[in-house]
Amino acid sequence: MLAGTDWQIGEGAGAAILGGAEIGQDGGYGPARLLDPHTVRGVAGALDALDVEVLRARYDPDAMTAAEIYPDLWTNGTDDLDHLMSYYTELRRFYQAAAANGPAVLLAIT
Repeated sequence: MLAGTDWQIGEGAGAAILGGAEIGQDGGYGPARLLDPHTVRGVAGALDALDVEVLRARYDPDAMTAAEIYPDLWTNGTDDLDHLMSYYTELRRFYQAAAANGPAVLLAIT
């Protein structure tokens, strides 16, 4: 939903989850990823510019299931879009704080 594609991450909002340079060993869901301060600022700006209505329009449970988008719960009978959007709000806050404070971001999916 952030990138507007299934697995093409690219720059900007799509890099918030799977962007950056791989570092270290695979911990089960791939190696950790490091986003440098410049990339963090770019992600923060892209998330701020991404309209919630655009995300709502991109929400397609059947397509997400077909593309095997994690966590693969899209067709379990619940419509968790509002719940998902609360995480988007937290993600934006995280990147805003990281961009304001200048550090890099280390991503690790566990």
